[in-house]
Amino acid sequence: MTDEERIYRHLWNFIPKMGPKTIETLEQNSGSLSYAWQNATPRLLAEWLTENKAENMYPYLQQMRDATGPEAEQRRLDALGIYLVAPEDEAYPPLLAEIHAPPHVLYVRGDVNALTNGLAIVGTRKASQYGKRMTKRLSSDLVAHGYTIISGLALGIDGAAHEGALEADGLTVAVLGGGVDDETITPRRHVSLARRIIESGGAVVSEYPPQTAPRTTSFPQRNRIINGLSHGVLVTEGSPKSGALITTRCATDENRDVFAVPGPVDQEGSRGCNQLIKEGAKLVETVEDITEELGGISFQTPEGQTRTDRTLPEMTATEQAIYETLQTEPLP
Repeated sequence: MTDEERIYRHLWNFIPKMGPKTIETLEQNSGSLSYAWQNATPRLLAEWLTENKAENMYPYLQQMRDATGPEAEQRRLDALGIYLVAPEDEAYPPLLAEIHAPPHVLYVRGDVNALTNGLAIVGTRKASQYGKRMTKRLSSDLVAHGYTIISGLALGIDGAAHEGALEADGLTVAVLGGGVDDETITPRRHVSLARRIIESGGAVVSEYPPQTAPRTTSFPQRNRIINGLSHGVLVTEGSPKSGALITTRCATDENRDVFAVPGPVDQEGSRGCNQLIKEGAKLVETVEDITEELGGISFQTPEGQTRTDRTLPEMTATEQAIYETLQTEPLP
């Protein structure tokens, strides 16, 4: 796709209800999105789409044409460090292109090349210490096997998944339900985490233009991108009504593998994972339960050693005694 058509796709993205299918229809019927933007009238929009859509969209289109244009928008995106990636581009993730109604444009801050070899980790925002601990451990181990950790930058399990990847010097990608610019990223306490993800070689992505605030309806749409970027989805903690379970059902629809970490039966946060396992999700205790199913990706660190070759630092006798005393649960 040419740079011109890509920026016009971004402009059309400001118009309400311009989803992937509508964009595709408009592009096919008008000849190009640039031509449609420059020449659309209510009558032409009705011919290209429908009378109802034309009636609803045209006032927004007029407003946007008066307010901005392709050159101004390109300057704004460049200033924010945001790249546009369309399905026709070589950089568009192949796995994402396979899903139903893939995003017609991705807004990417960071390295576009990070959007491959993904495995999603999702779960509850109200994570327990057990859930966070298992999430970080599995996230760290997965990046050691070459996977990029995909999650949603939310509080709880999402944050732990990103942190685990970063602590292991791995790649991670945050998929948002709103704009990827610093002013819009939510939750606000994770703005610094988003910056660390970008600085480490990962990426923050969305299908929404900058300064688009997330809405309740944005998150199911966001979840389909998390699925689309991933070979499989791992749920480490979540209640039966958790959004994470909705994500796994989308994963099943898109022919993605689903994994779940079992938990204490008397904890609400474990009931969703235990239910998934009953329904056929792969039970995960260690990273090998995932890699045996999917296979790992072999690569080397600059020193020539695999990332799985990690050793503990040298410890004094007192430190060694403390380390051997520690258990998986908190101790007084």
